[in-house]
Amino acid sequence: MTKRIFALAILSMVLGVVTANAQSASADQGSAAQTRLTRYESFLKRADNTVIVTQSYPVGQPAAGWRISGNVAWALGETNKVYAADIYGRIVDFEQLKSMQEGLDKLIQAIKGSYDKLNAASMNYASPAGLSVSYYTFTGDNGTPTKSLYITIGSYAMPFRDANLDPLVKLRDEIAQTRAKLISLGAK
Repeated sequence: MTKRIFALAILSMVLGVVTANAQSASADQGSAAQTRLTRYESFLKRADNTVIVTQSYPVGQPAAGWRISGNVAWALGETNKVYAADIYGRIVDFEQLKSMQEGLDKLIQAIKGSYDKLNAASMNYASPAGLSVSYYTFTGDNGTPTKSLYITIGSYAMPFRDANLDPLVKLRDEIAQTRAKLISLGAK
């Protein structure tokens, strides 16, 4: 009984530290991102008596019901357009989507290919646009190591309490689909 209580206390502390670290990193990234507007957000806030037109193209529903859409904006009468993705309320300029997709791809490949070989305790990815992913191992109350996935975008965080990478793969795929949609609309 004492071992079980001790294991639960340790598990609670580990999860608390991981959650606090992820939320702290998210808050740091979020506050930095909030002070710097994306190119798309800056375009929408133009104050030169211009009429701004926007279109939104829902792309899919990745893990945990996150909304992703491709967004396009332009000034009425002008030919230049600005492209971005809206990932659960976090605006990501088109130019950042490729590196975000590639970063998630590298993390997925690293977890699948070398996490166990390295006897890793965790692997993490963070993008300048406020996406953070942690894959980590903790010891459960039965003494068996358990792997978990924790995804944060902006102020929205979602823990996945198993080693299943499907939510991460789905998010990466949705970002790729959003990027492809924006390219089909003229993004370069």
